[in-house]
Amino acid sequence: FQFKPKIPPRKPPKPVAPKS
Repeated sequence: FQFKPKIPPRKPPKPVAPKS
């Protein structure tokens, strides 16, 4: 089988504050 690199659990995207 294909070895897959350990990936972090899928999390909801964090709201990014616009840089002003």
